[in-house]
Amino acid sequence: MQQAWPNKCDIQVAETWKVVMESFMQHYKDVVVAGNTFPFKKPNPAVIEHCLEVLGESKQNSLFVGDSETDVTTAKNAGVICWAVPYGYNAGRDIATASPGRLIDSLDKVPAFFGL
Repeated sequence: MQQAWPNKCDIQVAETWKVVMESFMQHYKDVVVAGNTFPFKKPNPAVIEHCLEVLGESKQNSLFVGDSETDVTTAKNAGVICWAVPYGYNAGRDIATASPGRLIDSLDKVPAFFGL
């Protein structure tokens, strides 16, 4: 597994890693990027483009699942399909107004869409 962050593991990356390890995603964790991994922030598409480069994947074969309008905008800026969950960091606004490709009620349901 490749790490997407610099050699120092700061608090934000550690917290992100904890969320991944405590969820179904623990089996799918090839790269984890946190809000302070890079000098640029979402909605800069370079955040997603970095992950795609590390994974050797194309935009056409990738899916970004987010929980905020910024996540949806980032995915659109990167040319990647975006699904969204209705909970998380969207300041109380309805995530559906950001027009994600699909709204799912739980991250745990993502694998089932792909027969996993």
